[in-house]
Amino acid sequence: MTEGIDSNDFAGFALVDWGQTLSRTPVTKTTDFAGNETLTDGTPVNITAVFVRRRTEWSQDKDGLKENADAYIMYTTTTTVNKDDKITEGGEIYRVINVIERGAPGQTAIYKYSSLVLIWSLIKRSLLVY
Repeated sequence: MTEGIDSNDFAGFALVDWGQTLSRTPVTKTTDFAGNETLTDGTPVNITAVFVRRRTEWSQDKDGLKENADAYIMYTTTTTVNKDDKITEGGEIYRVINVIERGAPGQTAIYKYSSLVLIWSLIKRSLLVY
């Protein structure tokens, strides 16, 4: 008998109860000789994740206030999501700002977690700078 929870529990319960289909657009970042970055969108694919929208959170940085995230997603450890990818949900496009594996200390990760920043809102019909 196995004690504790594992990734099968997350996939079998949390994703079944709260998961939804989201569009993930992989993004490739290139840097030219002058250090200018260019982000190029790939082909969108559907993923299943728990999407949680929340009030924008801010933290105090030495340079002033810093926006932490507008939403986050939780997904299986076998789902591919990378920093800078785009996630589309309900007419809004978010940029992935991190990918973190979550689990009990000393155990295999149970799920992955990513914070998202809103960059486009069809609802507000505006492009947001990030």
